[in-house]
Amino acid sequence: MYKRQVYGATGSTNLAIIAERISELGLAGTPMLLVGVALLVVGFGFKLAAAPFHMWAPDVYEGAPTPITGFMAAGVKAATFAAFLRVFLEAFPGVYTEWHRAIWWLAAITMIVGNFIALQQKRLKRMLAYSSIGHTGFVLVALASGTQQAATAFLFYLLAYTLATMGAFAVVIALGRAGEERDAVEDYHGLWYTNPVIAMSMMVFMLALLGFPIFGGVGFFAKWYVLQAALQAPAPQTRLAIILALTTAVSAGYYLYVVMVMFMKQRPIGAPILSPMPGLTRAVIAVSVSLILLFGVYPEPLIRLAKASNSLGIPTVAPTVAPTVAPQVAPRTALAAPGH
Repeated sequence: MYKRQVYGATGSTNLAIIAERISELGLAGTPMLLVGVALLVVGFGFKLAAAPFHMWAPDVYEGAPTPITGFMAAGVKAATFAAFLRVFLEAFPGVYTEWHRAIWWLAAITMIVGNFIALQQKRLKRMLAYSSIGHTGFVLVALASGTQQAATAFLFYLLAYTLATMGAFAVVIALGRAGEERDAVEDYHGLWYTNPVIAMSMMVFMLALLGFPIFGGVGFFAKWYVLQAALQAPAPQTRLAIILALTTAVSAGYYLYVVMVMFMKQRPIGAPILSPMPGLTRAVIAVSVSLILLFGVYPEPLIRLAKASNSLGIPTVAPTVAPTVAPQVAPRTALAAPGH
């Protein structure tokens, strides 16, 4: 449906041609085009589990086999984000003012909903599902900034998030047994005393998702670059940056809780002994930990990769001058960005 609306307004499905015709023919205010853009936001929002389109994600993450859940949370979400970035920054820079408002609110609501609900979860897969929703909001902050710097930060964040998420779900797989998954937080009590390697690996993944320096350095740099992109955009997204910082502090409540129970709780009497890990699971954990620690200390290769991957020729679509006071009633082209 959204493809038909955009095609009906511009006469093309080529991203570059869509951008050209919006600019040359003055289609920015065309109702058919705006409906198509709105439907694209809804479609991508549902695919990414952004609030308020997130209700399916926790149940699917918890009910699916853990390897499938890990692939959905990392690979599928990263690919969808890349498509979202390319479509909106390459095809619709001419209607930035219109879709920016929707992305702004989508990012803010998603960060708040994902992180606050994650605090209440007692099962790790469900907690990681809401954590993933919160990270969706973090990445949408970069998209809302609408600059080349934001696109690079966007890709850097996706790479860091993918490593930490794949590793965390690999640990959940390692703790499971044939025909049974152990993802309750209680199953991680005292893990340090029975399997210190797995406990240390899970600590690295939790701190990376939190964005903690040192062990989670790659996650720290990822959030830092997104904050920089938001604050240094031509129209600074100050309020979104504040929400990102506050919700990151909230996320410490559930990430550090997992670390605490592994290292500070006693292993329950009669707790089952871990089965030997499959070779592939062991490899995923080892590679993820190694890359997170490497890029946390030396992030330059990852930054260069993100810049090289951002080869779309994306223009700066954010307005170069931000009005100091948003007018109460104004034409669509003069609307102020909500980030002021």
